[in-house]
Amino acid sequence: MDSASGRNLIRFGIFGLGSSMYFDEASREVLYGRNPQDVELVNTSLSAFTQCVVRLGEIFPFYDEEADVDEWEAGAQRVEDVIREV
Repeated sequence: MDSASGRNLIRFGIFGLGSSMYFDEASREVLYGRNPQDVELVNTSLSAFTQCVVRLGEIFPFYDEEADVDEWEAGAQRVEDVIREV
C-alpha cells in the first residue's frame, strides 16, 4: 500500500476496531493506524518489534483473572518496563 507520504507500507496485522499494523519497507519501521495515510510509530525496526512481542509473551498473563486495580497497575508497569528495555 502506498501512503500519502509516498511510503510503501505492507499491512501485516489488524487489531482493535479497524486499526492495522504496517511495515515500512524503506525505513524498516513498524507502524500502526486506521489507514496508511495516518500512521504512528510502534517500533524502529522489525527486530525490535519481534523482541517486544517475545519478551511480553514471557511475562503473559500480566495479572491474574481475579486481580484488583493494584495488580492491574503492577502488570502495566511490568509491560512498560519491558518495552522501555527493548
